[in-house]
Amino acid sequence: MMRKAPLVLFTILVAMFSVRADSFADLNARADFSYTKTKSKVDGVESDSSTFNENYTLGFRKTLTRTIAFAGDVRLSRATKDGDRDQSLYPVITLYYTPPEMYNLRFGYNRTETSPSDGDRITTSNTNVSFSLPYTKYPSLNLTYNRSTSEDHNTPQQLNDVLTNITLNTGYTFELFETSATLNYSYGLYTLEDKVTEITTETPSHIGTAFFSRKFLDGRLTSSANAGYELRETTSESRGGATRFKQEITPSSGLVDDGTSLPILDDAPGLIDNDVNTAFDPPGTKTSIDLSDANWHMGFGFNTSQLIHAIYLYVNVNTTLVDESTIGSYDFGWQLYTSTDNSTWTLVGTVTPTYNSVYNRFEFSFSEKNARYFKVVNTLGPPPTGGIKVTEIEPIGYALATAMESYTTTATRDFWGFNLSYAPTDRLTLGFSFSYDRNARESKDAPDVETVNMRHGSNLSYIFIPKYLTVSTSYSSLTIEEKGGTDTGSEFYSLTFSSAPLETLNSSLTYSHTESTSGGAATSVDDTVGMNVFMNLYTGIDLNFSASMAETDSPQQNSKSSSRSYMWNLRLVPWKPLVVLVNAGTSGSETDQAGTKTSSSTKTLSLDFSYTPTRKVYFSGNIDLEPDQSQSYSVTWLPTRTLQMGLRLNQSNDTKGGGADFSWQPFKPLSLHLGYNVTIQDNDTNDRTEIMFARASIVF
Repeated sequence: MMRKAPLVLFTILVAMFSVRADSFADLNARADFSYTKTKSKVDGVESDSSTFNENYTLGFRKTLTRTIAFAGDVRLSRATKDGDRDQSLYPVITLYYTPPEMYNLRFGYNRTETSPSDGDRITTSNTNVSFSLPYTKYPSLNLTYNRSTSEDHNTPQQLNDVLTNITLNTGYTFELFETSATLNYSYGLYTLEDKVTEITTETPSHIGTAFFSRKFLDGRLTSSANAGYELRETTSESRGGATRFKQEITPSSGLVDDGTSLPILDDAPGLIDNDVNTAFDPPGTKTSIDLSDANWHMGFGFNTSQLIHAIYLYVNVNTTLVDESTIGSYDFGWQLYTSTDNSTWTLVGTVTPTYNSVYNRFEFSFSEKNARYFKVVNTLGPPPTGGIKVTEIEPIGYALATAMESYTTTATRDFWGFNLSYAPTDRLTLGFSFSYDRNARESKDAPDVETVNMRHGSNLSYIFIPKYLTVSTSYSSLTIEEKGGTDTGSEFYSLTFSSAPLETLNSSLTYSHTESTSGGAATSVDDTVGMNVFMNLYTGIDLNFSASMAETDSPQQNSKSSSRSYMWNLRLVPWKPLVVLVNAGTSGSETDQAGTKTSSSTKTLSLDFSYTPTRKVYFSGNIDLEPDQSQSYSVTWLPTRTLQMGLRLNQSNDTKGGGADFSWQPFKPLSLHLGYNVTIQDNDTNDRTEIMFARASIVF
């Protein structure tokens, strides 16, 4: 079948160009080629390697009626690396049914045949159906069914998995006695059947939530309350001998940070809500976790330490920007960390996941680690912006089942809370909140686990002098009670003074105090003072300065430490085409560990600039002076709308390099891209790496 694929595709292409011109609106074709050749010299030994990728797509879309559309395509992919070829051919068929103002129905199916040069064929398929009722005055309803299969053609067979996922979501929002209310219910049934090891895992789940809000005293007092209950039961059945099999370990919290508020990661319930299709909306200003941005920290936490050996990171792939067959070749620079407190993180090491295109997820595998918090970090961001977005993160552990027995884990969660906000005057705002969260887990032949989290907090903000002085303060307390374990907790207090007397000047001063306890005894006490000042000194001259000082006392570890940091950046725009940014900073710390004193200090100084004299020419550069010296420069020239050329140069202490690229679209269906990169090491053997690449795309 695979050998006949090129002939089949050629025949379809000929037929496509033979059809009438008025049918072209329903047909599309695309061919992409890329060739990369790498020459390297390391320790005097020279080596060459080459890669040639081919991707062909022939598709169609036909609108049958105003509400029914039918689409599909046939895709052929080939990857040849140093003579070894990996080839796949698969169809994708989708039926769209969208009655206006009524309901939406969608059906999709795809099948993939992968044939590597030195292995047996692997077949994967995916069938999905979704049905939804848009919310109007009636409760919303969304039903989804997904079935994925993956099997090889080895003898004996080593891979034969069937994954079925059924979800139901419904919600209703209404108003009663001036109170706004929202009720939601979700049901999920996850089934994984491993036909090779004869292990079946089934997880039904139920989640019900209610949210209420109401305003009093002419809107000055706002109140809200929420409550919910969750039941999840996982049953794994082994039909063979005693087997140690994979099982999702349900986390108590999702965690995320974009690298700006480290080391503590923010709560992210949406990362563990079992929705693997919708891009996650993280806290803050960013609307999604786009892996083209580096330094995303994504993780999860448990109420108690757990043994984890794998992490699944689900993604939503924009196939118009990213070819799924190339995702596995992207270098994200993944790193794995663990922690006991979501504050001090330990680097486990660099991990290289495999990308599973059947389930749209990165699969990280590593030796079992026992920790309470885990996170993975992408230190690089190679894909195009918007191409790969994270939807869900899932921890995987092991469970042991004996022959012909079932292993069942039941997890329950009940939670509730309320918030009050009162503004008696235009200058004064008061707030109070309380939340209760109980998690319990029961497993066969294992001790029961029960954890209760209680959190309460208050805040106050008062404008003493409008624009000149605003004072705000907040307090929060967290208590974690574990059945048969040691109770832990923390208290946090902050006081902030802020002022913005001019549109060109604003500043703030913050003091914070954090105390962590375990078994009633303090484990750490942190005091921090921070200051930030922004000044627009003159048109085109902006100065930002920040400073912080902190002291930490850890009685149980007989350790005390102090740290300080000062940072400033100057932004200069002498004239519109030129922007210069100067960044500088210094930091230092001292630690006294059981009488042994250590200290460290760091200085940073860098300059970035960009210069755009015309719309066709763009210069940019970066110069790092401390702590290490390096520099890089680039220039881009667009002589015409269809032609672009670029040149790059870079140098550091022991490395120098450069590159050039050329892009040209001589006419609309055809685009070409050529490039060259070289890296030279300043060592005894003058190590050198050269990469030459060429890409072409034809779209009809």
